[in-house]
Amino acid sequence: MRRSTSVSSEKEGNWPISKAQDALVVLSAYVASRIVLVVIGLTALHIIPKNFASQLHFPNYSSPDNWYGLWYHWDSAWYAGIAEHGYTGPILTTGDTFGQASFAFFPLFPFLTKALSDVLGIKIIAAGLLLSNGMIVIAGIFLYRYVLLRFGDRWIALTSVIAMYFFPGSFVYSGFMTESLYLGLVIVSYFYMEKGQYGRGAIAASLATVARSPGILLFFIFLLHWLRKNHNVKPIFENDWQSFLKILLIPVPLMVFMGFLFYRFDSAFAFSQVHAFWGRSLANPMHNLFYNLLYFRNFSDTTGAILSFTAFFSLLFIASKSKELTAEEIIYSLAGILVPLSTSLESSIRICDVIFPLFIAISLFFSRYPRLGCQLIASLAMINALLMTFWVLGAQFYV
Repeated sequence: MRRSTSVSSEKEGNWPISKAQDALVVLSAYVASRIVLVVIGLTALHIIPKNFASQLHFPNYSSPDNWYGLWYHWDSAWYAGIAEHGYTGPILTTGDTFGQASFAFFPLFPFLTKALSDVLGIKIIAAGLLLSNGMIVIAGIFLYRYVLLRFGDRWIALTSVIAMYFFPGSFVYSGFMTESLYLGLVIVSYFYMEKGQYGRGAIAASLATVARSPGILLFFIFLLHWLRKNHNVKPIFENDWQSFLKILLIPVPLMVFMGFLFYRFDSAFAFSQVHAFWGRSLANPMHNLFYNLLYFRNFSDTTGAILSFTAFFSLLFIASKSKELTAEEIIYSLAGILVPLSTSLESSIRICDVIFPLFIAISLFFSRYPRLGCQLIASLAMINALLMTFWVLGAQFYV
């Protein structure tokens, strides 16, 4: 796979001059995307009947009662519970939640939410929403800087950010969820890894390991990057072993969390084992990917079809731009999509929302085919608007 050339030193030297302007452009894209989502959410909340999703035979749980609740949905209650009460044991009462437990959810988001709440003296939900929105702005800024570093093209960098903010399901970045925190840490780690600053990159990667379970993949990606940079370039005794040792520290936060789980719940892998109570088990990822597309029977199958299509579209775009993406970007993308699909199709949109090379691939397509690229991003934005509507109604499009 061919690595794209990084921006030249001359272009990088111009970076500080336009840094504030570029940050303002990213912030403007973020604000525009959130305004659109708030308008859609409030419109759906006050105009569409709450039982509309049920009438369409979509799985339906609960819908918010006010604008604040637009961003507090699904797994938000689990994260809020951890922030307020810490980790508790499995639910032992009969019903849909029997056996489910809070330790299925990783600790960084609730820990930082609690810390922010205590420092600022605000409610847990307000602290979580502040954290999520702050991190998705940081993610946008570093995605812009990363793409600029890789390709030396501000237009590609900007459209990558736009694709991220308007991609289907991207409303969750502003929700009381861990996606924006995880995505921001991943992009920051890639940015510093690409610059060869392994210490800073390893710090972000280590935090990502306790933000979401796929974060441990960054440990192996950093090792691959280090080996590719040092192999057959210098004699072994001249390799950058200091950076190598920093990379070895990436799994430490995850190991601490696993040690806590072993001490408290008698299993270091309790976070993985408890997913059985969500009905997840090992399966062929290709089956989960294509079944709902090939066996679409009626309107009630729309949920599964959209989930399958999102995952398929993401894989297709990654594959189509594989020659312009690095090995580290491709591995992160394929593993980040296919490994979760090996247990369940559920959450496939959330899975794709944190695959940042996908947004780069969309931007590269846009730069080559501007007219089709505009139509593509507009279509993705319309799908995002549709999903936002059903998210507000409580339909199970995004869990």
